[in-house]
Amino acid sequence: MSGKVAVMPNLSRCQKCDGTWYAAHVRSKHENLVTKELSAKSITHYLPLIEKLKKWSDRRVLLKEPLFPGYIFVNIPYEKRLPVLETRGVVQLVGSNGTPWPIPSEEIESIHKALLSNLKYDPYPYLNVGKEVCVMRGPLQGCQGILVEKNKKHRLVLSIHLIGQSIGVEINATDIKPL
Repeated sequence: MSGKVAVMPNLSRCQKCDGTWYAAHVRSKHENLVTKELSAKSITHYLPLIEKLKKWSDRRVLLKEPLFPGYIFVNIPYEKRLPVLETRGVVQLVGSNGTPWPIPSEEIESIHKALLSNLKYDPYPYLNVGKEVCVMRGPLQGCQGILVEKNKKHRLVLSIHLIGQSIGVEINATDIKPL
């Protein structure tokens, strides 16, 4: 199902932050609670959402759900990770041996750009293989991803590699070039 944007409105402010992007793994269905708690602590965070049409026997409702269930992105200096880890609902920062791994800001910005564009998007299986491309023009100019085909249309798969999550965005094949 295609989605519409519902994101943290001041993500562009984060480009000036001293911090680094990390993925916080959160308890199932706790994304909104964690978002409120992080806001109360003035911790910069990003929870990309997708609108989904849910059907019940008597009605249909358009709900906003996390694009990447179980994850919220935080922009913090490494040494300020404790307040995030102490937040109710946060399980851990994604990494290994207790050390969180940073997410390149370009990956977060690519997802953000895709959600702000009026292009159709939906969650997409994470891919390790495929042709990497760069978008040369249009609302996703400068984004890099993997080109795939779905229903005879070209799609650009944008990924957050650390958490193995991706979204697929419809794109005009003439707007891209191989890397």
